[in-house]
Amino acid sequence: MSIGLFFVIFFALLLGAVVWILRHPNSRPLTGEEWSDYHERRRKDEDDYWFFFRPGRDD
Repeated sequence: MSIGLFFVIFFALLLGAVVWILRHPNSRPLTGEEWSDYHERRRKDEDDYWFFFRPGRDD
């Protein structure tokens, strides 16, 4: 039982180390300002997308 737990923890840490090493080098948490800019851009993109499908379009 304890050897199985050891292997589970060992492989979880090994997987975490591999993911950490292979992650994108510029990846980091967004600051508050960057996060709000991201959401503002995304909202604008969604508005532009749904504007194309607005009801009553006469194309």
